[in-house]
Amino acid sequence: MSQQQDVKKDLCQQLMTLYEMRLRTFVKWPFSAPSRCTAERMARAGFYRIATPECPDAVRCFYCEKELDGWDVNDDPVGEMRRHAPHCRYQDLPKAYDDMSVEEVLSSEAERHIQALERSHAAWQARVDSASQELLREIDRQIERIQGK
Repeated sequence: MSQQQDVKKDLCQQLMTLYEMRLRTFVKWPFSAPSRCTAERMARAGFYRIATPECPDAVRCFYCEKELDGWDVNDDPVGEMRRHAPHCRYQDLPKAYDDMSVEEVLSSEAERHIQALERSHAAWQARVDSASQELLREIDRQIERIQGK
């Protein structure tokens, strides 16, 4: 990812901390009242829409970046988030970002960034472990090939 793309992603991520900005992403959202997953409830649960032609109901949590799709009329956004991303602390915040003081937002943002770094590190570690295992297998194959000659 280029530096410009990184800046754009960071800016978008910061804008999505605001309920009104998340709500604006739900244009032509396929669910309305009495559905449990209305645009308003989705945005309040921390989601913003990232629809594609293949996944018209795809959303992402601004807090933990978990992506979900395949929504059903009876799905509860908060319940689905807790089920699919139990590590996400957004639902545990005492109040919405829009209602927080600057100090509270900064504290929450620090926590969110720490969680993102931990996820990134875990993914990186998994790639390193996988590459290490593949390298060890290749070394074993080469040793067997040499010994077989």
